[in-house]
Amino acid sequence: SSFVFKIFKTGIDDVNKRYERLKFDNSDKRSNDLKLAEAFENGLEAIPLGRKIFASIFPRPNYSFRWDGLEKFGLLSGFASRVTLDHAYSSTYRRRWKITPTGGEVTEGQQVSYAFSPLVGVNITFKPLGQGNLTGGFRYGTSTLYDLTPAAQKITESNTSDITVTANYSRVGFEIPFFGLSLSNDLDITFSYSLTKNNRRLFDFSKFPFKKDGDPLEGTNRTVIEPRIRYTLSARVSASIYYKYTRFKPDAAGSRVPGSTINEGGLDIRVQIT
Repeated sequence: SSFVFKIFKTGIDDVNKRYERLKFDNSDKRSNDLKLAEAFENGLEAIPLGRKIFASIFPRPNYSFRWDGLEKFGLLSGFASRVTLDHAYSSTYRRRWKITPTGGEVTEGQQVSYAFSPLVGVNITFKPLGQGNLTGGFRYGTSTLYDLTPAAQKITESNTSDITVTANYSRVGFEIPFFGLSLSNDLDITFSYSLTKNNRRLFDFSKFPFKKDGDPLEGTNRTVIEPRIRYTLSARVSASIYYKYTRFKPDAAGSRVPGSTINEGGLDIRVQIT
């Protein structure tokens, strides 16, 4: 039910519509939990190609692609030596069932998951800057998991989205006079930022009227910021300094994990003696 897949009318709302039709079909003598299991599988499948012919053995498409060479376009050619764009989609369907004494099958649980990992991923290698190399990246991904318990007529939805930004600057082999000696030096500076959001919702199909938005369960937001500098002197002396900021924040629905903020810092010096 995300992005372009909305045109295929998939999602919890479509599951409910299918279930309502099956539930009030008096000619269908199956129990409501079996009807919901059927509505769940069919209502969350966007492109059911070959399902009527090959049933569940038909492979469902997942895809990924990388577009390289974007540095040749427009303004990018002025400052970038390489630019790539990544996009990938993956999905799975799982079903748990048992065999009854009469030889029939009873569905005990179903799961549908899909992820854009990433939805958008951009990696940039910049043109030489100050005799060093600068790279950067941006990544945004989302994933959703639907877990159905037919006997309880409930579906739990778990959503995750994450944003990651990274940058790295490195300069290798530059010389700095030191007590009359010219020693080779390396410098490496990195920065990373990430924001991860998790939340869960419960959809109860035994209640009337059905709540399309479900009931919020819990959710958290996690933010991490970490800059780091590493300096190497003549391959024998190295020093690095870093700072890491981590913050956990419950969303509006609350969370079993309390909010917190963690600050970390450190200095690491290594000397090699031979």
